[in-house]
Amino acid sequence: MRFTAQHADYAFVIGDISGNAVFAANRKLRQYAEETGRDVGAYVLYTLVLEETEAAAQAKSDHWMAHADREALAEMLGQAALNGAGGAPAAIQAVAYNAITPIIASYAQCATILDRIGAVPGTRGIMLIFPECLEGLQVFGERVLPHMRTAKLAPPRPPHGNSLPLMASPREYAYA
Repeated sequence: MRFTAQHADYAFVIGDISGNAVFAANRKLRQYAEETGRDVGAYVLYTLVLEETEAAAQAKSDHWMAHADREALAEMLGQAALNGAGGAPAAIQAVAYNAITPIIASYAQCATILDRIGAVPGTRGIMLIFPECLEGLQVFGERVLPHMRTAKLAPPRPPHGNSLPLMASPREYAYA
């Protein structure tokens, strides 16, 4: 964090559900930033597993973990670590979600958690990972954002000269 405070404008911080770890990390980042006289903030990272109810979201996560490609996960984690953990669900979940804290919740619960994290001093933004990619992003926009008090959406940006549309065809990518 000292390096970030000296050379960057933002730090990525692994989130927690309560916000206590985020508060501690942001406080440390602010202390280092004060030493340098720079304005530095945090982007807090989460993976979202959402459904209408917390039980349905947990069932979805459990299903993904039960049907995970264990060979690929073991390769990512390192076979020794997975064997040492006995293939424990927590170890599999940690690597499956790329060690980014998952929010496994209902839409309303997710909004409450993100509002709490967004209110932690030093938090400049929240980076979200959607395992279901486009569907997850759409559901978030339709089912979570309307419940949030702290969400501030940036105005649309004009396209950059060389940018491609989100859903460009492979041919467009090949010739970009």
